[in-house]
Amino acid sequence: MFLSNPQAAAVAVSLLIITAVGCSWFRSNDPVVLSPTAVSPPETGIPFETKEPDTYQADFITIVAGSETRSHFARNDGKWRMDTFAVEKLSRSIIRADKLVYLDHISKQYSEPPLTGPDPQPPFIADLTTSLLSEKQPAKFERLGVEGTFEKYAVSVDGSNVSSTIIFDTSIRMIVRHEFNGGFAFEMRDFTLEVDEAVFAVPAEYRKVAWNVFKQ
Repeated sequence: MFLSNPQAAAVAVSLLIITAVGCSWFRSNDPVVLSPTAVSPPETGIPFETKEPDTYQADFITIVAGSETRSHFARNDGKWRMDTFAVEKLSRSIIRADKLVYLDHISKQYSEPPLTGPDPQPPFIADLTTSLLSEKQPAKFERLGVEGTFEKYAVSVDGSNVSSTIIFDTSIRMIVRHEFNGGFAFEMRDFTLEVDEAVFAVPAEYRKVAWNVFKQ
């Protein structure tokens, strides 16, 4: 599953680690600076317990060579919403509530795609919950330091030459950052357990259009 393209390989390793620890993602508003501590011997298996909340929302940040792209994900009681941004401006959304709806915030239009099978999910959600579930390569975690509730680990996955580090927040039992050599990283920011029901509603001023028109 590990590709020759370094960025693709990094994504694959990240998704594998996230799947292994329970589909957690990353949260951090400020860089985490860890105090040096004695390095523990390498450990095999997951050295901490994680739990992804049933209700939460957060910004998901992909960082490549200092440049950031952002998306937003929210879910509550079986409903979910995924937003994408273009230069920090809300661009498109997918909402799964009573129906599956795609929104274009630039044209203020929305449409309901024809469904012939299971609902499509945001790509990272689908990757975490389906395509990687059968990937069980062992991972080794080497504890590098602790600062308050933050624990930092070096991670190596059997079958991959991509090195990475993760920062785990013991207070929320979630990974808050995953970074790779070469300036590539994932973060989750502005994490909250509160999700307003209005998040899953289509704005009243948006106009419904046919699916083949919306896709243009």
